[in-house]
Amino acid sequence: HTAINDLKEEQMFQVKRTHLIAGLVCFAVMAATLLVYPKFTVSAGYALAAQQANDAYEKLRTANDLSLAFKHVATALRPSVVSISAESKVAERTVRRFKLPREFGFSPFFEDDMFKDFFEFDIPMGPEKMRGLGTGIVVREDGYILTNYHVIRGADEIQVTLSDDRSFDATVIGSDQETDLAVLRIEASQLQPIRWGNSESSEVGEWVVAIGSPFGLDQTVTAGIISATGRDNVGIASYEDFIQTDAAINPGNSGGPLVNLRGDLIGINTAIASRNGVYNGIGFAIPSSMARRVVDSIINDGKVARGYLGVGIQDLDNDLAASFQFDGTDGVLIGDVVAGGPADQAGIQTGDIVTHLDDMAVTSAKQLRNKVAEIKPETQVNVTIVRKGQPQTKRVEIGLRDIEQMVATRSGNGSYSNGTTDSLGLTVQPLSRDLAESMNLEMQSGVVITQVKPSSLAAQVGLRPGDVIRSVNDRDIESLGDYHAAIEQADVSQGIRIHVHSQGMNRFVFLRQQGQ
Repeated sequence: HTAINDLKEEQMFQVKRTHLIAGLVCFAVMAATLLVYPKFTVSAGYALAAQQANDAYEKLRTANDLSLAFKHVATALRPSVVSISAESKVAERTVRRFKLPREFGFSPFFEDDMFKDFFEFDIPMGPEKMRGLGTGIVVREDGYILTNYHVIRGADEIQVTLSDDRSFDATVIGSDQETDLAVLRIEASQLQPIRWGNSESSEVGEWVVAIGSPFGLDQTVTAGIISATGRDNVGIASYEDFIQTDAAINPGNSGGPLVNLRGDLIGINTAIASRNGVYNGIGFAIPSSMARRVVDSIINDGKVARGYLGVGIQDLDNDLAASFQFDGTDGVLIGDVVAGGPADQAGIQTGDIVTHLDDMAVTSAKQLRNKVAEIKPETQVNVTIVRKGQPQTKRVEIGLRDIEQMVATRSGNGSYSNGTTDSLGLTVQPLSRDLAESMNLEMQSGVVITQVKPSSLAAQVGLRPGDVIRSVNDRDIESLGDYHAAIEQADVSQGIRIHVHSQGMNRFVFLRQQGQ
């Protein structure tokens, strides 16, 4: 038995040694392989990246769905977007000087002045033609097209090209310079009108698509987001409430649609902010809510009838509000009242602060201006004002805004005499009758600003030469003496409120020296 046990132990030892040697050999082979062929190895980091890639491919199905949405929008809008070519004839006739070339063998002798009339002469040419390109939107199946007014302004011939390359001569049904919109009509039927969306529900960050004919390249589709809403003071139109977008818009896109990913029209592409005339990342579109009212008015009435209150208005800041004993800045200051206008007849005065129009709280001048414009003329409305800290309600009958009769008074370019610069940084002189006539002013009292010191308090609030100061801290200014007395009595550390006539309208400014 002992011999058998020893034999078994010897065999077990041999087996273990064999396994150990085999393991060492395998390890050596694997190590050598890793050293010689590292590309056969898979690191943990790579394996993780591969797994993440597979997960990403799965998630890309969502991105593909978004891509399909853009493609569907482009397809849905294609028959509703048209290209517009507007051609105008230049009144001045051009001439080209015809000169016999020297290749005919004429000697320089003939270049003498006495021979020029024989060999150089003018050929009258026909009138030059200017052509503008833009985009339009089908708004009714019977041929009504919406575009920008500036696309067809002054055009003698307008041609509309549909997505199937059919071309039609267009007639201008009506236009509205104050929003830069126009409605055309072509002799076509069964067109595909665009679907109107609600621009007032559009939000910053929302995906949008712009379609148009930039540089004459029709049916060009670009995408972006809404960058901002309610942009005004851009200087494009009288009524501005623009949607700002970073969807690429270039010359030729004007009048084209800005739509959401449901294909609904939320804006009409109108302008870009650019120093070189091409897209730099900022575009502006007229909101569809404003455009639809204009379109309906033009088609139904042939013109746009806007409400008119007959006031000059401005936003409040904290200093102006406090000077009128008004708490907060939600309200609109009346800086001017047109004599005989609706507001004047209702008893509204300069210096009143509008807080409500019927039940609508008034928070900004833009809001009030746009809302009044929407009201049908001859409509009765309640205007709530605050006068010297006390609220009042005035019943006003909204008038009809007539842009042709609303010609702003412009300041003249006459020379002004120099004087002494006061503590506000102003140099002024009396408003004489001759000076008032030269400046096309009906008023003959007040003082005229002749110089504004750079970086002064007056310069900071936007006063400029040619402005007429009407009152200082509610003290009427009839003469130069009145002005100097009012300034001497005023405390610039507490603030000075000045009523000034500037560029055809009256407004208030507030000047205060900040503590050091």
